[in-house]
Amino acid sequence: MIFLSAGVQRIPSRGVFWFTVAGMTGGLAGRYLSLVPINRVGLARAPILTQTRLVWSAAMAVVILGGLLSVAGAFAIISGG
Repeated sequence: MIFLSAGVQRIPSRGVFWFTVAGMTGGLAGRYLSLVPINRVGLARAPILTQTRLVWSAAMAVVILGGLLSVAGAFAIISGG
């Protein structure tokens, strides 16, 4: 709410441009990358590959953020998705 009450003196056009480019290309790239497995391995096997995103996100959280993952935590992540 401080943003609304203080007012905006100037919105940088360069920032708006990059925000727009990121929004448009992010959606297109995400859609394209979700269709690549279907073309590569077929429609029957592609969902199995796309559902491994939960395992990869948990693994990256442990490696990059230095988190700890227990068996119960891993089960909660996999069953929650």
